[in-house]
Amino acid sequence: MFEHEGTMPGTDAHMYRLGLGLATLLMAIQLTEKEPDERRRARKQSVLQEKWAVLRSTFPDELADLQGYGGTGPSVRQLTAAFERATGPWSAARRRALLIDVLMGDPFAPYELKVSVEHAQNAVHSVAVPIGLDDDEITRLWLVWNDALTAYRPSRWRKPDQTSKNIPALTTGELVLPPPRADTTSGGASADALASDHNLALLAGGSLSASDVEMAGGMWLVAPQPEDEPAAAARRLLALELANARTELVKLQMSHALVVQPGLADAVTTGAVIEALGAIHARVAGQLDAERERNDDDAQRIRTLQEMLNAIQLAEEQIERAAAAATASSGTTEDIRRTAPEPAT
Repeated sequence: MFEHEGTMPGTDAHMYRLGLGLATLLMAIQLTEKEPDERRRARKQSVLQEKWAVLRSTFPDELADLQGYGGTGPSVRQLTAAFERATGPWSAARRRALLIDVLMGDPFAPYELKVSVEHAQNAVHSVAVPIGLDDDEITRLWLVWNDALTAYRPSRWRKPDQTSKNIPALTTGELVLPPPRADTTSGGASADALASDHNLALLAGGSLSASDVEMAGGMWLVAPQPEDEPAAAARRLLALELANARTELVKLQMSHALVVQPGLADAVTTGAVIEALGAIHARVAGQLDAERERNDDDAQRIRTLQEMLNAIQLAEEQIERAAAAATASSGTTEDIRRTAPEPAT
């Protein structure tokens, strides 16, 4: 999936959660400092203290040398240094997947506190720069994010309010987090601290990668499927709440732009991404046809599946468009042909 990396063993999963926790805390600190509303800033400060408490209790060994002050936690410089130590050994693909997970989450989850788009764009630098992204790549990341929200209008993903510049909630509205997978290499500290959905959301901004790190960056959607379960990705996507499924599809769009197109993914091309999405599309379409034979036309099950199918199609179209634009600008040719899979029976 990522260069030199397959699925993450226990130790790597533990460190990925540490990276997520540090990144969302850094984002939340920057956003709190820039908050102009005094009451909201006080509320954000309260969330910061709780986030730091969860992070420190989850990773006592890794963060033992960080000294807090005033109950608010360590300084930005200390946290940035810890973040660089945690993510430094990772491949560029994994670091970019983490940034995508952070951007598609909410640094104050599970609480609901408004954040300005302008402030968020500035705060992203506190995470993006230490992992090696330049200004052009950060700008491209935001363009994919903005295009995705525009494409999903008028669904529950609202168009960003250009007057108040409030970021619409992407994941926390229907956040459903399964328990983290057992991590027998971390001494049990992580499992104890992350035993609740609340703490998982606090740690990682509501990202589903906190509970299953194989979902990092949405690349699980295009990972090779088990021979005995060729429709595993489609079934896993259908098991998610609609808002979370859309989030995973947009994460894949971002990973295509920042990981696949630059050639950082291991044996994953644009054509492979489109082919995998086509297979998922066919499976979900087959499921929708089957449900239509057993439900009223206006049943919620039908509406949800149709919206899921629309989301998959939007992701396909946007990735194809991005690939075509890249080909036109570079003058090179990339195989983006879709292999139409047989519908599910």
